[in-house]
Amino acid sequence: SQGLGKRPMDSDVGGRGNKRNVSCMVDGGDTREVAEEDEVSVVSDDGGDEERTRNANVWPRSGVQAHSYYRKLAIWKNVIRGVGQIFQSAEAFRQMICQFAIANHFTYRFERNCKQRIVVRCQACDCPFYICVRGGKNTKVMYLKDYNGQHKHSVGEMCQMGVWGRRRVRAELLAQLIEGKVRLCLDYSPRDIMLDLELELGIRLTYMQSWRAREFVQMMVLGRPEDHYKLLPWMCAAIVRANLESVALCEVEDSRFQRMFVAYAANINGFKLGCRMMLFVDGCHLSGPYKGTMLAACALDADNHLFNFAYAIVSAESIEDWVWFLQCVAQCRGGLKPVIMSD
Repeated sequence: SQGLGKRPMDSDVGGRGNKRNVSCMVDGGDTREVAEEDEVSVVSDDGGDEERTRNANVWPRSGVQAHSYYRKLAIWKNVIRGVGQIFQSAEAFRQMICQFAIANHFTYRFERNCKQRIVVRCQACDCPFYICVRGGKNTKVMYLKDYNGQHKHSVGEMCQMGVWGRRRVRAELLAQLIEGKVRLCLDYSPRDIMLDLELELGIRLTYMQSWRAREFVQMMVLGRPEDHYKLLPWMCAAIVRANLESVALCEVEDSRFQRMFVAYAANINGFKLGCRMMLFVDGCHLSGPYKGTMLAACALDADNHLFNFAYAIVSAESIEDWVWFLQCVAQCRGGLKPVIMSD
């Protein structure tokens, strides 16, 4: 079934002109300065285009988020410890080796990749880095059998690491890095994610990889869209309970959302008492994971401004849905007979 796709609300990141030193743990337990964070300001004119002014060593935008970001990288840097390490499953090892490669700025390839044996080598030619993980026939648990953590890269290969690395980076791992930033600003754009992660990690992501990572975090923050639809019958009932003059209908078939109609009491009374007896009806397509169409009825108030009367969410702009919508509108207008206009 099809329905409404939500767009997150705009959010701002405050502060201007602050600097913070961020430290993290490195090998041996020492603490070193990682970055000096300069403030990132967003300049907006009346036209609406935003221009980012960034320092070359800035990401993320707040000291708290920077600390969380570098703390994760410090943990990922040591997820692969050495021979004898136990992994709960082959998938758990694949996730850890990806984290390990991100934190240590290299990329890798699978020489062998199955449930019983996984062999990983560095993507660079003649690099001695090598990991061999073995598992049993009747268990998912795997252990690290052979390990050589040394790297040997030429200058040209170091420059190519960012291009190679994006082939192995998963949206779930990128989401862990950008989660704090997306929670602060739900409109954190994929292009900004590309710029920030290339600056900090040296990984040149594609636009689609950045977009998927952002969508993954937004799903963590806002919940799954299908879960939102489960609340619609309850929300319609709550609208009517709060104000008996409101009209809220939600049709569900076989536990699937079909369509809904909402007209608030304030809008109904405002149309009856202060608007011209004309209703303008139109529909628009919705973006989002389940698409759908919004049908709306508007009037003109005394100042010739549009006044919302009612709206509906339907699967498509079909004759059946239009008839159903107009029947619902007729129930709300009482004995009034306004002129209905459409394009």
